[in-house]
Formats: sequence, structure tokens, C-alpha cells
Amino acid sequence: MAYYTSVKTAFQQRNDLIIVALTGRTGSGCSTVASILKSADFQELDFRLPKTIDFNNVDERKDAIIYNYMKSDQHWKPFTVIEASSIIFSFVIQAGIEKFRDYIRNFSEINNKTEMRISAHDELLGSIDRLQYLFNNAELCAFDIKNIDTMLADEGKVDEYYKFYVEELPKRKSEFEKVLSQYTCHEEYTSPSGDTTFGRANLYSFFMQHIGNNIRASGKPYDSSYSGDKFYWVAERIDALIKIIRAYGHIHSETNSRICIDALRNPYEAFYFKDKYAEFYLISVNTDEDSRRMRLGHLDRCELENLDNTEFPHKIEHNYEIFFSSKYWKLSGNCRYPPV
Repeated sequence: MAYYTSVKTAFQQRNDLIIVALTGRTGSGCSTVASILKSADFQELDFRLPKTIDFNNVDERKDAIIYNYMKSDQHWKPFTVIEASSIIFSFVIQAGIEKFRDYIRNFSEINNKTEMRISAHDELLGSIDRLQYLFNNAELCAFDIKNIDTMLADEGKVDEYYKFYVEELPKRKSEFEKVLSQYTCHEEYTSPSGDTTFGRANLYSFFMQHIGNNIRASGKPYDSSYSGDKFYWVAERIDALIKIIRAYGHIHSETNSRICIDALRNPYEAFYFKDKYAEFYLISVNTDEDSRRMRLGHLDRCELENLDNTEFPHKIEHNYEIFFSSKYWKLSGNCRYPPV
């Protein structure tokens, strides 16, 4: 019994908190894994039954031990999912709908402010007018992270922020995605031969990557200037939500927190959580290229190539870009689609 107590004490901290962050290319399946981890019952995970005898190797034996442990009462606990994309969207809400409109207006035509143009620009502005409700409760996106302990001491505030960030914000981001995903943006390029080429990207994918880069660079969604000390701002807001989730659990008599971050795509954000939490685990999610492209079937070939070039650029213009993102736009010379 004393030995059992010692082992339980040694691993108690990791039993109280587990943080799993997923990473992988867009379409690799991170959101699918996150959805699985949200399952309330272990049987819903639909794991393949392990061997019980005649083990061929140590991995098969470990598989059986883990399975039998996890299926026991109270060992499996569902994960609360933090969507990194929703956290980025919270900065957009915080800035307000007028600044979002102003940002979109910059893309009405190719000019000295931007080399990009949004197709059906005027139609998009009309759609944005119908999104006003998504920008409500902007004050909840602007809480003081440095004084978060004061907020955590207020049970009413903890409930309010938990319901907004965990339950309400992902729904709003999903509605936002539905609208922007209907549009494309273009960059005009003249090749050495004199041909006019147009790179094309899905507007939602372009917008979220661009905004995420800006926040990490300047702390503001529509400012791309690099300040050098803001590249942890997204991670810090995620960390604040981790604290809110833990406080919410304690208020509702759930001391064991299971948290999944879907998904980290900046290596320095992974370093942030690894240095801060011994209970942090980073998991790479991958799939074969055919399955990945099938999941991204709403993107045409040119949009998909530009997405890939965004996540895996051939080069970056400034060495400091490694701190906040890879180059977020790379023209694909194989795509010759004129703006619609």
C-alpha cells in the first residue's frame, strides 16, 4: 500500500493536468484528433482491441496495458479543446468590426498599399455587414492577462470567460469561416516572358494566416510591423485560457484537467508551453497526401498550392520572420487564373 501511495504521489501532478498540443499541415487531421479527444466515454474512441496473449513484441504488451488501464472507471477523461484559430479570431473581435471593414476595403484593387485584390469585393462588404453579431462582447477578448489571477478569484467571471472562449467563440469563428471561405484573393504577377499571372488563395485561409502573423509580429491584427517582443501574444492568450479552464474545473469539482490545443503551427509557441508546463506534450499529426487533399476539397489546385507554399516557403525575406511565421504568401507560377 505504501508503494502504491508513493507511485500515486509521484505522478499526481501529471494526473491533475495534461496539455496536448497538436501540430501538422492544414488538412492533416489535427481537428479530427481534437474531436476524438473530446469524447466523453472511452468506448467512443473505438480503439482496436489489443492482444491479450501471445505478444510478438514489447509494443503489443504496452498497448494492452494502456488499453486496460484507460478503460477502467474514471481513468479516461475528455479533453477540453482550445482552438488556436479561435484565439486568433478573438483579436479580430477585440479590434472591432469597423477596423475589419477598413482592412477589407484595402483589397478592393491592387495599389501601393497592397498587392492583393479580393474577388467580389463589394459583395463581401455586404456580407460583413451581416456579421455584426460576431463582434459582440468584444470586452471579453481584452482581459488583462497580467492580472488574470484577480479574475480567476471571481467564480462568476470564470464561468463567463469559460463559456465565451470554450463554447461561444468557436461557433462564431465557424460562422466567420463560412462567409470568408466563399471568396478568393489574387496577386498579379508579370513573368519574365511578359505574361500576366495571377496567384489565387482562399480568403479565409489567407486572412487567418496573415492576421496570425501580424499579431505575433506587432500584437495587432492589422499591423504587420515587427516589434520583436509580441510573438508570444497568441500563446499567452491560450495560456490564460488554460488557467480559466482549470479554475472552471475546480469550481465545478473537477480537479483533473485535460486540455488539447488545436493546433500550434509556430515552433516558438510550442517552446513557450514546453518550458512552462512539465505536463505539456506536442503531437505531430500527419496523413498521406491524397487524403489531405481530399479533406481540402473546397480549395482548387491553385489555392491549395498557395496554401502549401505558405506553410512551407522556399525562402523568407527577413531572418526575424522565423519568430512569428513563415512567409504567408508565395505565388505559384503554375497557376494562371485571372481574377474573377
